Amino acid sequence: MGVILFFVALLFIWLPCGICAGNVAQDKGHRFGDWAMAGFFFGPIGLLGAVGLSDNKLRRIAGLIAMDQGITREAVGSCYLNPDAWSKRQGEVTTSDKAKDLIKETRGR
Repeated sequence: MGVILFFVALLFIWLPCGICAGNVAQDKGHRFGDWAMAGFFFGPIGLLGAVGLSDNKLRRIAGLIAMDQGITREAVGSCYLNPDAWSKRQGEVTTSDKAKDLIKETRGR
C-alpha cells in the first residue's frame, strides 16, 4: 500500500510540479530542464523556487527601453547600487518626480 501511495504522489504531485517549474522558468528566460528537474526532485518547493526567479526577459526589455531613451548602462547600474546617485548622474528630473507631477495634475492639486 505504501509503495502504491508513493507512486501516486510521484505521478500526481511531483511530476506536475516539475513540468510547471520548468515552464515558469522558461517563461522567465531561464533553462527549462534545470528547473524541471528541481521541481521534480523537490516538488512544491522547487516550484516555489522557480516562481521566485528573476524575470530575465523583462530585464532585457527594460534595458532596451532605457537604451532607446538615452540612459546609459552606468546610470542604470548606479540606480540599482545607489538610488541617490540616479538623479546626480542623469542631471535631470527623475522619472518618479515626473510621475508625481502627473498624479498631482490629474488630481487637480
